[in-house]
Formats: sequence, structure tokens, C-alpha cells
Amino acid sequence: MPKCFIIIFLMIGNIIWGQNLLNQTVFEGNINHLNKIIKIEQLVEFSKNDLRILRNTIFAKYGYKFVSNDLKEHFSQFSWYNGIVSNVDNKLTIIDKENIELIQKIERNYPENNKFINDLIGNWYMFGAVASEGMDSLSTIISRGEQLQILPNGIYIIHCRAHVRNEIVFYGLWSLKNYTFETVPIGEHIGHGIVPTYGKVDNFYISSVYSIDGNEYPSISPFNHGSWVKELNKK
Repeated sequence: MPKCFIIIFLMIGNIIWGQNLLNQTVFEGNINHLNKIIKIEQLVEFSKNDLRILRNTIFAKYGYKFVSNDLKEHFSQFSWYNGIVSNVDNKLTIIDKENIELIQKIERNYPENNKFINDLIGNWYMFGAVASEGMDSLSTIISRGEQLQILPNGIYIIHCRAHVRNEIVFYGLWSLKNYTFETVPIGEHIGHGIVPTYGKVDNFYISSVYSIDGNEYPSISPFNHGSWVKELNKK
């Protein structure tokens, strides 16, 4: 099987497993999905409350007795939950602990809701570190440039397409505090190729001076190997 199809197959598989994790585990209380290591790419659609429920489902499957009324009410609707144990730490498996650690990383990093962050969330495409020839339209930049998805829950996804034939996917956490933008890679990277530069960008801001097709688009420079332009939502 060609490498590109293997990568696409893995991506689709993670998306489906992530949707199952959200719908079947968080909403329907199916604990079977918690027997495997959870990957960050499965959590891209999770809200802060979804993450909280998922993390506590790991404790609930061992019968943990919750203090919070909303958690007691949520888990009491499932026949497998008894809620009679005050401490289940000695029952947690290595898989449980790794899953809890990942979920807590995302929870602790979850962005505060403000206008500046809302302007940052969305799809960005790199235009500053690729050949300039033919990069005079947004559609060309989107088709040829790398894509940076900044998600509301503090997860980012980078799709690398400009310098390699097969798409490479990177996942991690982003944060924006006191005008300092920071990225931290999480999990395994699919494929091989150029790895984006991670770390902090001080005095971070969004500018609207990059002109394409006669229109101005927001732009940022979060990594030292290029600048990025935002795809605006169509009205």
C-alpha cells in the first residue's frame, strides 16, 4: 500500500475513533474505548466539559464516588456505575494514567475566551517560506502551503504540503498569554519531512496588512520559518 494512502488511512481512523470517543464514551457512557491509549488527535473536537467527563469516566469505571452533583447525575444513568469507592488510585492501569495525564495537559492549557483568541482560532496557511512564484492568490496558497489549524480547545494541527509529496501531520498544544504565543508538540508525528519550529513568540500580534487578490487578510508569524495568512469565514 502506498505511503500516502497509509497516512490518509491513519488520519481517518483517528478521526472516527475520536468521534466514537466523544459520542459513545462521553455522551453514551461506553467505557470500552478507554482500554486503549488516547491520542491527542482524538480529542480535537472535545470541549472543556467533554474533557472533564472523559477524564472522570476513567475513575467512574472503577466505581469512584463523586462529590460533584453533576458528575454523580451523569454517571448514575449508566448501569455499570455503582459509585461506592472513595479512592480508586490503586486500580488505575498504566493506560489509565497515561490517558489521564494527556487529558489534564489539555485541560490545564485550555484557552480563556476573549476576542483576541477568537480572532486567532481558525485555519492559517503559510506564504512566507515557500516559492513566491504563483503565490499571488489565496487559493494557490491554500493548495500549496502548509496549513495551521488553531482549535478552540488549545490544540493545533499542522498539515505540511509545500515541500513533500505526502502530507505530514503534526499535533500539539498552543497558548496565548500576555501576548506570548507558545506551541508544544504532543504525540507522534505522521510521516517525515520538515518539522515546524516550536517554542515561544513574544510580542505576538495579528496584523491585517497582507494583500491578496486586492483584499487584506490577517497574518501572523508564529514560527521562524514562515508567515501565515488566515482563511476568512465565508458569509
